[in-house]
Amino acid sequence: MAAALSPVAAALLRWVAFCGGAVLLGAVAIRIVTAGDPGETAKARIARLVHVSAAAILISAAGRMAQQALALASEPAAAWDMVRTLLGTTWGYAWIVQQAAALVLAAAPNVVSRPRRGGRWTVLSGALVAAVAIAPAFQGHAIGAPELAVQAVVSDIAHLVAAGMWMGTLFVLVVAVLPEADASQAAGLVQRFSPLALTGAATLGATGVFATWLHVRQLPLVWGSAYGQVLCVKLAIIAGVVGLGAVNWKRRSAQLAGAEGVPRLLSTARAELALGTVALLATAFLVATPLPGE
Repeated sequence: MAAALSPVAAALLRWVAFCGGAVLLGAVAIRIVTAGDPGETAKARIARLVHVSAAAILISAAGRMAQQALALASEPAAAWDMVRTLLGTTWGYAWIVQQAAALVLAAAPNVVSRPRRGGRWTVLSGALVAAVAIAPAFQGHAIGAPELAVQAVVSDIAHLVAAGMWMGTLFVLVVAVLPEADASQAAGLVQRFSPLALTGAATLGATGVFATWLHVRQLPLVWGSAYGQVLCVKLAIIAGVVGLGAVNWKRRSAQLAGAEGVPRLLSTARAELALGTVALLATAFLVATPLPGE
């Protein structure tokens, strides 16, 4: 029981949700990168990614509900009563919306991978993915901020979306699209993905600075508190991700004309994704870490 309720277990469950949300956002954004048509093979792979990601989020959310209920209940037998109480809070409303949207996506992944013609279907797929991906903003430090709570939640939403537009789209690109692309197609994909990645990185930076200012008002607490130390680790990892992204953008994309161009690009991109996944893990631990003074 103690292990299931530990901060490590809580962080791992959040990490699964963050990764799943990022991939779902990437599955929507990939149509920008592929000019609206990823190709039949890519669509099938994207559908599988959507299904697996949504299913993982369902499992993660169920685990987090159990953790919250057991942690707040006076005894394990009272956990079910606590579930009913939690469902009537902002945390619970976000949980319900996320679970409902994830259930639809897990059952019908083609809503995202093969949207029907017409703006309403695009809006539907975007709304479902958004409901899943931004729910954590209503379940973490932002919603509990003693001041500027609205701005904190909006910033957190922007942070989550930016991570998905960057890392999530890159993941879908590497797993579902680039393996079938030749050098010319890969060059076009990289050219269209770069503005998304740059915008995502800039947004992550800006919202991260705001969150640091909001939650860590004193500079010594950046390295003198558990929260600040986890934050420093996250920033160091993101710096590595940005560095690898720059290599992909400046060097690998320029080498695509060669026979080994696409494999080299995929290799560097996978390293970028690996570090990005670790950055999401650091984010999950950051959310599970008490703020300075708590």
